[in-house]
Amino acid sequence: MRFVAGGITIYHERTENHDDEDPKMSSFMGGSAYTMAREIAEGYIQVSDRTDRNMSPADLQKLSHELDRHQRELRGEPSATDDSAQLQARQRKLLRLRTALMVLNSYRQRTRVKV
Repeated sequence: MRFVAGGITIYHERTENHDDEDPKMSSFMGGSAYTMAREIAEGYIQVSDRTDRNMSPADLQKLSHELDRHQRELRGEPSATDDSAQLQARQRKLLRLRTALMVLNSYRQRTRVKV
C-alpha cells in the first residue's frame, strides 16, 4: 500500500493474518464480565448464540456468575410499590438478565460446555 503525504511516499505492507490476536484482549463486551452483566441488564447489549460463541468456557462461567449475581442484587433491592415506572424498569432489567442466563445455559448445553 502506498501513501503520499507532503511529497513523501510511504510504503506500508498490509498483513491479513489475525490468528495471533492479543491474548490479553477480553472477550467480554465492555471489558469485564461485571460490566457486561450490567450492560445486559440496562439493555445496551443483546445476548445471542453469536455473542457466546466467541467466549471460552471459563469466560462463559464468569459471565454466568456475574449475571446471576446482578440478578440477586436487583431482587434484594427494595422496590417502591407506588412508583409504577420504577417497578417496570426493575422488572425489565430482571427479564433481560433471566433471558441472558437462559440463552447462555442453552448454548452451554448444546455445545456441551462443562460448568
